[in-house]
Amino acid sequence: MSGTTSTPKPALRIPPLVGLLGMLFLVLAVELNDQVLNTSLWDVAGALGLSHDEAVWLPSLYLVAEIVGMATAPTMAAIFTLRRFALSVAALATLPTLLMTTGPGVSALFFLRLVQGLAGGWSIPLLMMTALRVLPPPIRLYGLAVYACSATIAPNLATSLAALWTDGLQDWHFIFLGVIPFVTIAAVLIWFGLDQDPPRYPMLRQFDWPGVIFVLMGFGSLVVALKQANRLDWLNSPTICLLFLCSAIGIPALVLRELHAPQPLFRLDLLKRRNFAYALIALVLVLIIALGSGPVPISFLTQIHGYRPAQAHVLTLFVAATQLLLLLPLTAFRRR
Repeated sequence: MSGTTSTPKPALRIPPLVGLLGMLFLVLAVELNDQVLNTSLWDVAGALGLSHDEAVWLPSLYLVAEIVGMATAPTMAAIFTLRRFALSVAALATLPTLLMTTGPGVSALFFLRLVQGLAGGWSIPLLMMTALRVLPPPIRLYGLAVYACSATIAPNLATSLAALWTDGLQDWHFIFLGVIPFVTIAAVLIWFGLDQDPPRYPMLRQFDWPGVIFVLMGFGSLVVALKQANRLDWLNSPTICLLFLCSAIGIPALVLRELHAPQPLFRLDLLKRRNFAYALIALVLVLIIALGSGPVPISFLTQIHGYRPAQAHVLTLFVAATQLLLLLPLTAFRRR
């Protein structure tokens, strides 16, 4: 008589799947909040009375804060628990959006944009963490496919929403207020679906604050330099040269810090595992290609041919629909 027993498969519970859906709504909401504003930047700048030089800083500030948020999200979720932290991110994504519709001054607007970027950066890793936590290994690949959808579909949907708000309803307030229903639905689903874990507040004592500073110094400076380089004439600008210098110092300092920090933001030692390193490199390259090539058609139509979002959104809507229809079937084919 055989003594071997089969290991039972973990049960797929419904509430955590609801929480995962809420996390997806949250990521889509914050991504749309950013991309719709970028698409309608000059409509918003005109409504708020911003000059060209002031308006071009709004996307840059968002990206800088987003990088810091992505770097710190796993540690923050471990300290405050995934459920509480996700609900806090939903609230943090909503409040500055509401305040920006009141037309605050330039300094306040820049600060609110930083808060928006921080919430956006925190939300993206939380979706991956929730998918890996909720989904059993046999279907985990579908969760990663949904994660990829959130990164590529939102920028293409943004043009259609921008066309609706600015050229359809002709009210720039909807550029900010249009995402509030998505965030509200996300918060309700997260509150209902995700389990409440015990917090680990003692981890705050070893939080890697030097790592955060080096992330800001290295990658934050690099992002600002690349975003503002054309406007400031690249290396002919002392500001751009200083930003590149800060990046050249900050990134190596970050690597050294993370290799020796007692509680690092990044587990660089995992790169010693070849399978993990290859998969990470492939993921980064795919995201660079997807996010880098995605804005090209709409940028060409709007900047070169002078199209409004209402004239160009059909193209990006077609791209988004194609991605949504093909991604999951291709994932299923890949699992065979």
